[in-house]
Order: sequence, then C-alpha cells, then structure tokens
Amino acid sequence: KKGVAGIMDRAQEGAKVDVRAVLNELFPSIPRDLVEAVVRIHPTSPEQAIQAVLQVLAAVEEKEQEQQEEQEQPLPNDGKSYIELSGEYASKCGYCDKSNNGRVSYGMNSPRLTVADYQALIDLGWRRSGVFLYKPSNEHPDTCCPQHTIRLDTTLFSASKSQLKNIKDMMKFLDGHATLPLDPTPEKKAADKDGPHHVKHLHDPMVDQLQDEIALAVTATRTHSYPQLPLSIPIPIIVTHTTSKNASSRGTHSTNAALIMVGLLRKAVAPPQRPH
Repeated sequence: KKGVAGIMDRAQEGAKVDVRAVLNELFPSIPRDLVEAVVRIHPTSPEQAIQAVLQVLAAVEEKEQEQQEEQEQPLPNDGKSYIELSGEYASKCGYCDKSNNGRVSYGMNSPRLTVADYQALIDLGWRRSGVFLYKPSNEHPDTCCPQHTIRLDTTLFSASKSQLKNIKDMMKFLDGHATLPLDPTPEKKAADKDGPHHVKHLHDPMVDQLQDEIALAVTATRTHSYPQLPLSIPIPIIVTHTTSKNASSRGTHSTNAALIMVGLLRKAVAPPQRPH
C-alpha cells in the first residue's frame, strides 16, 4: 500500500510514471504477457493499470478456489468412470535423449476408472501413471522414438526352468536366507567397459542415509501396523550410480531399498517358507 501511495503521489504531482516499471515492481511474479496486455490498455495511468492487474489476480484466485472445491467434492457412487482431458503434450524423449519434444502423447486424468473401462483403454494402447492416463502419439511428426506396447497374457504364460530358478533365488533373497551377488560377472564387466554406460557402487553418505530412512520406516510400521516386523535388516543396502557417455546427462541412481522393505513385510505378514 505504501508503494502504491507513493506512485499515486508522483502521478498527481505531474511526474512521468513508467506503468510497466510500476507493475513489475509491485507484481514481480505475474506473467510478462499480462503486464504487456495491461500496459497496452492503460499506457499512461498507473492507477488504472494496478486496478486491472488486481482484478485479474482476483479472478484467477476465485477460479482456482472453485477448481479446488470441485476436486474436494466426493464423486458420486454410481459405478461410472470420470475423466478430465489434458490434451496432447510433448516432453523430452527418454530413449534417444536427443529431442526435447520428441515424446508426444495424449493424456487425461481419471480420479475414478472402472475395471472394464481401464481394460478397454489398455487394449487400445493407453498407459497409466497413477491417476494419469496417456497414449503415445506414434504417428505424430515430432515423435522420434515410437512406443509400442508389449503385453503378456498371464493366463497363458508358463515359466521356463531358468525363470523358476530365478523366482526361487529371489524368494530366498527376500526371506533373508541368501544374498545376491554384489559384483557383476566378468562378462558383465566386459560389456559395461565396451558399452555406453558405466556403473559403480556408492557408499557413504547415501547408503547411511538410506539405512536410517529404512530404520525409521520399519519402526513406524511396527508401531502402527505390524508389531511382529523384524528389527534387523538382513539384506545389505546397495546404491549404484549409472553414468552415460553423454556429457549433458548426470546419470541415474538406483537402490535395492524397495526389495529390503518387501522382504521385511513378507516376514511380518507370513512366516517365511524356504523354497524346495
């Protein structure tokens, strides 16, 4: 208010006031195109320009409040699906990492989706991330790496001998009766050396931080849900950092922390059964 009063006093005294500078000073966070639009309408009157901006901000706030109230209202229990279209959008391609808009998709939000509708969308090539559904636009001219769905009919799937062995090894691992090899095989080392990526195991402080976070999660889970949850964590925490030859990429981190929590919960929910 003091800033507005000072500007009004200068304007009344006949001093030349830069309306654009006034708006940028009083409203530093509003979009630039809004400032330019108001300046075109009120090029010489700072008072009218300020009032116009305040009216726009009030309308935006009212609209956001209405949208928030709509989102907070519970959906009717009518067994129907509800969607909100987001339209087509483009993002950076995660495959070739060459285009900033090479991943084109059409998306929508769905706070409620029936099983039948979800199945129909999946059959048509849609994908889901939380409550957001999207379908890659493979035919779009800007799409650099088309995404093709690969699906497995679980009712017809029959695991091979090697897959069954891997399942047994994983169950032993989750039950704390076995550990997976921490170091890659010589063949894997040779492949990584000649390949486009480099993987290395990390130690402090990231591992220590994960260890503390898991311990807190275990304590909270034992207190509220599973008092029989084991206190000990039999599986060692592993953190790896994968870097690419691409200088612009910072690489990715991965960890087995989720497997640790799964193993602990398996012990809490049911007694571990040793695979035969």
